[in-house]
Amino acid sequence: KVEGIQRRDLFKAADLREDTIRQLHGIHVGHGGLNLDALQKLQEQPAVVRESSVEKFRRSMLDNVRDYSAWMIGIIKKEQESHAKEQEKLKFERQQKVRADDGKSQGAAASRPAGGWVHRDARPVEDAKPREKVSGKVTNVWHGRVWVDAGFAKDVTFKAAPGLYKVGERLRNLQ
Repeated sequence: KVEGIQRRDLFKAADLREDTIRQLHGIHVGHGGLNLDALQKLQEQPAVVRESSVEKFRRSMLDNVRDYSAWMIGIIKKEQESHAKEQEKLKFERQQKVRADDGKSQGAAASRPAGGWVHRDARPVEDAKPREKVSGKVTNVWHGRVWVDAGFAKDVTFKAAPGLYKVGERLRNLQ
């Protein structure tokens, strides 16, 4: 009975949630088990870290562990790191998905066409003559550069001040 009172007092002092208290059922708390520091550290964590930490603690409880609280705190730290890495991965994947959904790559004004920027059966860029004037349609604008489909196998590009040209705009007499 005294152990039950001590257990409830530790749970109350750690301000543990009911779901965590249920998860800790059967795990020794108090002298020789999980102390207040370990319980408070556990309570500070997001639910996913709390749950995985208790589960890993339960699976890894060994007779030769000298300090169950230190063991639990070590597990919590590893679970925090794992959770942080997972959150970073999810954040990165969401950013990639947003870029893909927008059809844009790293701020480019237009998405890359399925076949790339190459135009089959078009004239090789190398065939262009010096000072030859061409016309075409702007296909992309990014980082001070403009790309134009001017009838060559690849889009031609030139530097320009930001905001001067827009995708879809027709340009004439490019040299």
